[in-house]
Amino acid sequence: MHKSIPTAYWPPFYYYYLLSQDIAVESYETYQKRSFRNKCNILSSQGVKSLSVPLDKGKNAGQLITDVTISYQENWDKQHLSSISTCYRKSPYYLFYIDKVEALINQNHTHLYTLNHDINNWVLATFFDKTDLISSSSFNKTDFTFLNTLFQDLPIMYGTVYSGIEDQEFATLSILDMIFNVGPEIAFYLEDVRKALNSVYFCT
Repeated sequence: MHKSIPTAYWPPFYYYYLLSQDIAVESYETYQKRSFRNKCNILSSQGVKSLSVPLDKGKNAGQLITDVTISYQENWDKQHLSSISTCYRKSPYYLFYIDKVEALINQNHTHLYTLNHDINNWVLATFFDKTDLISSSSFNKTDFTFLNTLFQDLPIMYGTVYSGIEDQEFATLSILDMIFNVGPEIAFYLEDVRKALNSVYFCT
């Protein structure tokens, strides 16, 4: 049985490190508020900015994560893309990847899990040479909350358009920040992290 982590919307780099270690995406949990399941952090000139995918109200508490539905009463997709453009249009790889990012966000997915699956599958295939994103076959809760602290001390620092961000905030930034700032070099950071951890946390 694979260890598993919750689904996530444009999650931080460490999330993809876990997926590269054959960690599965949990598909049998119930939805929980205030998490990366439907939120991500990007970096603006004023600091960290949170983006949230709105969900149909009154339907998601205690619901199976694969059944959670997205609300389109607000133009959240346009708002997200506008924020991403404002924050990253001056980044070196923005023009290389923005069309695909726009296409993924604009697909009008009905379910949050499917939106996240398509996003994460593309990130893995494009930057980590991995095409077999695994969904869990049964509920298998695994606690990886320690990674938020752990990754503050790992070699994933890179140049961004903005400066002055704290390490703790840096570790929570969406993979979008790396995509637009380092592009195809993301894979090199993955190798650095693998060497630093020697895979002992995730392959035992």
